[in-house]
Amino acid sequence: FKHCYMVGIVMEYIAKKYYNYDNTQAVEMFILGYLHDSMYDYETDELLHHDIIADLVPTKYKEPLKYHSKYQTDYKSDPLDMLYLADQIVDGQGKICSFDDRISDVMERHGKDDGVYQDTVDIVEYLNSKEIFKTIEQDVCSNEELKNTTIPIEEMTKTWEDATKKDCSNNPQLYLEILLSGAKEFYDNFIG
Repeated sequence: FKHCYMVGIVMEYIAKKYYNYDNTQAVEMFILGYLHDSMYDYETDELLHHDIIADLVPTKYKEPLKYHSKYQTDYKSDPLDMLYLADQIVDGQGKICSFDDRISDVMERHGKDDGVYQDTVDIVEYLNSKEIFKTIEQDVCSNEELKNTTIPIEEMTKTWEDATKKDCSNNPQLYLEILLSGAKEFYDNFIG
């Protein structure tokens, strides 16, 4: 959940600074980032986990959540690009990193033969093909405030434990509702 939280933080930053999103839209980007990998604890199959979360969110965020870990050209949107960016600028431990460091992080955890590794390489190649995305990467990686963000570990752990302790095994909607309530609470208490 450290990764998810920081992806949310980075998405909010990018949304405000580079996409001119207002505060409401930027908070939505934080929540989108926070939720992007939230179903891994619920469903470990990567394709199923993305489909489950996509089916539970408002229509405008279905595709970014469904496609965020696999580069594709059938669907394009600013929220998907922001999610690609933030997901590749935050490593698995929730630390700000360069695109190259993220590729190394994924390779160490999954190996070069794993599809997750190749998907990461494909997304980073796409991001590196656009000057604005390289500028955003450099900005975020040099931003001391972002790099020093305090992750509210105790509060997050409680929310994620609440979600996994409740009998959500056949109810992904309940699982998501618990996580969303936690996201709003984190935002109100630590960011907003």
